[in-house]
Amino acid sequence: MIGCYVGLLLKPEKVKNKTRLAVTAIGSGIVLVLGACGFSFLLSKLHAVSATTALLSLAPGGLDQMGIIAHALGADVITVTCYQLFRTFFIFFAVPPLLRAIFARFA
Repeated sequence: MIGCYVGLLLKPEKVKNKTRLAVTAIGSGIVLVLGACGFSFLLSKLHAVSATTALLSLAPGGLDQMGIIAHALGADVITVTCYQLFRTFFIFFAVPPLLRAIFARFA
């Protein structure tokens, strides 16, 4: 619902540099997926987890979707859920104070 609302707020005729915006969006998506693949490879080499579990643990997406996919693929659902839950808590509780500190320093 929130995604639909935000999408409806976007007025394409008011967006400047549409090409630059599209390239940036595609590029950031590619970097995000490649980063998840790279870190999952590293995680599977450093710890005793399967490649599927590592990728689903570090993949961008919702906790519930990654848990369902992990169950369907036979990955360790508990590990995937714990990593996704930690990521969610980190975004909610650690990122805002860090951003405030960074912005206060540059202001």
